[in-house]
Amino acid sequence: APARLLVVGLTGRQASALGNVSGVESWRGASVDARPLEDVFPDRSSLVYLTAESDTVLTEVDAATTYVIGGFVDRNRHKGATHAKALQLGVRTA
Repeated sequence: APARLLVVGLTGRQASALGNVSGVESWRGASVDARPLEDVFPDRSSLVYLTAESDTVLTEVDAATTYVIGGFVDRNRHKGATHAKALQLGVRTA
């Protein structure tokens, strides 16, 4: 099955920047939801947060699992931010 992209939690400058991307509203299989992750997915049992700091190695992809790619902010200024967020929300990491 094809992958689906859901961008969540964008507000302020990030939301404006995405809105300025030409054609973003017509991306196939993609949608944007301004609500934070915890509101979009109140049942977090099927989530796996992908973080560089996780001790778990992802060896296969499960179609019933939603993978959260949060590491875009971690590289320089916010090291460990997504791992901390996953732990705060009680979401598994890999």
